[in-house]
Amino acid sequence: MSRARRTDERTAVELVEEALALLRRTPSALAWHWLGAVPFWLGLLWYFTDMTHGALARQRCSFGALVVAVLYLWKRAAQSRAGAWLRAAAVDAVPPPWGWRDWRVILGLHARCSTWSLLAAGPAALAVAPFGWWLAWHESLATVCDRPSHDATDAVRRAWAAARTDPGQNHLAIGIFSIAAPMAAINIAIVLALLPELARALFGVQWNLALDDTWMLRGSFALIVVAATHLVLDPALKAMYAVRAFHVEARRTGADLRAEWRRCRAAALVLMLPAAVVAAPAARAGLPPPTPPAAVAAEQFNAAADRVLARPEFAWRLPRDAEPAGADSATVLDLALRWFGRQVATIGRAVRRLLDHIETWLRSREIEPSDLAEHSHRTDWVRPTAWAVAAAAALVLVTGILRAARRRAPPPSATNEAAATAALDAETTLATSRPSDEWMLLALERAAAGDHRRAVRALFLAMLAHLAAAGWIEVRPSRTNRDYCIELARRAAAPESIRRRFAHWVNVFERCWYGTHMVDRHTLDEMLAELELWHDSAA
Repeated sequence: MSRARRTDERTAVELVEEALALLRRTPSALAWHWLGAVPFWLGLLWYFTDMTHGALARQRCSFGALVVAVLYLWKRAAQSRAGAWLRAAAVDAVPPPWGWRDWRVILGLHARCSTWSLLAAGPAALAVAPFGWWLAWHESLATVCDRPSHDATDAVRRAWAAARTDPGQNHLAIGIFSIAAPMAAINIAIVLALLPELARALFGVQWNLALDDTWMLRGSFALIVVAATHLVLDPALKAMYAVRAFHVEARRTGADLRAEWRRCRAAALVLMLPAAVVAAPAARAGLPPPTPPAAVAAEQFNAAADRVLARPEFAWRLPRDAEPAGADSATVLDLALRWFGRQVATIGRAVRRLLDHIETWLRSREIEPSDLAEHSHRTDWVRPTAWAVAAAAALVLVTGILRAARRRAPPPSATNEAAATAALDAETTLATSRPSDEWMLLALERAAAGDHRRAVRALFLAMLAHLAAAGWIEVRPSRTNRDYCIELARRAAAPESIRRRFAHWVNVFERCWYGTHMVDRHTLDEMLAELELWHDSAA
């Protein structure tokens, strides 16, 4: 066996970056990859769900396994077509079209080799050491078939040559994907776990799946996460091994040098454009000189400049004091603001005059100038006293305004009654916002006022608050009355009489609150007696 040779001096990080760049500029390869991978994962998810939960699992086991095997072969064939696009993009070319013979040959190749390679994945992973070489051979096998009808016979040899070249680079690249795979899986799992809540919050869609808190612990959820992670990371992995295989064969064929030479020629053509632009004036040297434009008078130039500077986009450069023409035509808003400013200025002048009068009166009470030397150590107390008097007057004025507004405010009883009525009418009111006793008192108040419909609503909320306080249901804004009935029926600790009677009172409440059923005093007395019986049994 000949000694393995390095493909190039690229590190693992550079190899992964080159693969990602190649994949970004080759959307056809990504489309072919997903065209093969998505049907396979959907079929595998169907097969797993049918075998774990289906009633006819024994009858459909063989047929389902055959379907999954065929989808796997199609997945590998589509990945080979994606590899052909990637290898063609590496040399800036278009891959040759595949005919029926090409597809038949590539399906036969993967039926012979990829199936055994997939079975060898388990032992290679358990032995740890051969896993890197096995993964490189398995992934390279799907990327070395540019034209299967021509090179299918030596595909295994070419894949092994790419796998055994530069094992250090290969294992470091596998390490990068080993770090990225768990991170991607965790992020995808979090997004899938939040999808039901996001759908309910944004679109108002309630999934029955979200009612079960253990749905994320099922095997189908783990399989969906694995499938999504594979669809995200596997195209980059295939692109990386396509780049490795290309560089291995380029050491013998020089394909990378020819591709680089074509890029250099294209760059040379681009660089020749400035020279052509520079040489263009020289080519026009023999042409007659252009006619100079006619002279423009200074008055015309100044008028044109004034018209340009008068445009709105140049108005911000003008001084603030300079008002444009037609400024006297003010709008209603301008007039209102000017009137408000004049009123504020008038009030300010009045306050200022009041302070001046107070200060004048206080200074008249000061000591005479002859006694100034005797009291020179005293400070000027006139102005602070004037401001203190003004502040006291403002405080008295504000206090009077607040007391007047308080006298006009509605009485607390009316406010509390309005708040209670609004709480009963709001569909977002939670039963746990108040204790059960408070809901019962509110129901009695509504019944005394003749509002039997809101009284039934209050008694039903009292029932929900009592069941929540006992720990038999969990009150949430997104839950319906039917959800509460289902949750209460699952609680073995709840008495049978309460579970049966609660379903009855749910029907009574929905007919009264959401329907047109009339509420009488007899119904209220029955609900109140039932709720008191619940309280007595809990005590």
